[in-house]
Amino acid sequence: MAENYVKVAVTSDLKPGDVTMTKIDKVEVLIANLDGEFYAIDNYCPHEGWALHEGILEDDCIECPGHSHFYSVKTGQCTGVPSEMAKTFALKIEGDDILVDIG
Repeated sequence: MAENYVKVAVTSDLKPGDVTMTKIDKVEVLIANLDGEFYAIDNYCPHEGWALHEGILEDDCIECPGHSHFYSVKTGQCTGVPSEMAKTFALKIEGDDILVDIG
């Protein structure tokens, strides 16, 4: 499968502990900066569809603002409900550019 990375931001846009939301085609993607490491997951909570970028980032998890489930921005795993997973996306840094592949 061919890679299809799209520039979504620059690293200086997000300080450590920050999150943002970007759209690639019709997919909303949450980008998180964990101590200089960047991660990309689906912006919508798989449980009830709340926008995760409106939640609070604690350690490596984003708290859903709707019902307080926590999703790892590294793996997408819900910490309280193992069967719930937010989709993760491939992300790479080129220079100062943050690129994501939603493929």
